[in-house]
Amino acid sequence: MFYRLSAFHLVLALCFPHARLAAQRPSESRWVAFPDSRLFPTAIADPTATDFGFTRLQVTDPAIPEAEAGRFELRMGGQFGVARWQPRGDSGWAVQAGFEAGFNGQFDIGHTFDNIGWDGIFGLTVAAGRPGRLAFKLGSKHTSSHVGDEYAERTGRQRIDYTREELVLGVSWPVTRALRLYAEGAYAYHNGNDDLQEPGRAQAGAEWLKPASLGLGQLGWYAATDANAFQERDWEVDFSAALGLMYPSGGHRWRLGLGYHEGRVPIGEFYWYDEEYWSLGLAFDL
Repeated sequence: MFYRLSAFHLVLALCFPHARLAAQRPSESRWVAFPDSRLFPTAIADPTATDFGFTRLQVTDPAIPEAEAGRFELRMGGQFGVARWQPRGDSGWAVQAGFEAGFNGQFDIGHTFDNIGWDGIFGLTVAAGRPGRLAFKLGSKHTSSHVGDEYAERTGRQRIDYTREELVLGVSWPVTRALRLYAEGAYAYHNGNDDLQEPGRAQAGAEWLKPASLGLGQLGWYAATDANAFQERDWEVDFSAALGLMYPSGGHRWRLGLGYHEGRVPIGEFYWYDEEYWSLGLAFDL
């Protein structure tokens, strides 16, 4: 075991020499390997975001054919920093490179938890900013959507090959310590189905975060809204909102909350259907 650990640390030291120096002289560090925080936060209310959690959905008027109102949503993934450059003393602007990867799927409770459909997501992102302050991001994001096997077998539904590869540009602006505004624009440079899909997408939202505000240690609360619009849906605005409790954990956070969504089904294979639903879920922001 000792030799394996020594070899492991030797590889880290050779591949990330600046990270080794950071451990020795944190005040003089310029490079940080695998940072445990983000320069550009994930949108809490975005129903297509990559995070880790499970949610109970109740659709008020199901639009997906032969799908019940009671559903279970599972997300497995997150956003991971690979390397960060920052000025000495953690002051000034930093630049961070990272990637995101995830699985977002819906399961039909009324049909023995058959998988209705799921999106596979991965992307690369470069963010620039100051932690907790104004930040920008530039990235490439791939979304590949699929029809669930059980749902396809039961209904005969075939995949329309909904795949989207887009360039993304975003800005995050903490107006106050509690209020954050963000906006994002994207242009797809490749679509899997050019007959149905269009390149443009726009997104904006607001978050109100109050950590350690309930008198119970680090427990706090949050409220968030998100608006998303796709060119392929004639720029119809999809609205989402979230309200709940949050608890920090090692640079990340647990969230337990209620949600509301009205608009596009957040699975690409069913993008032309509009549904309204309420939700209750637990999530961990990786």
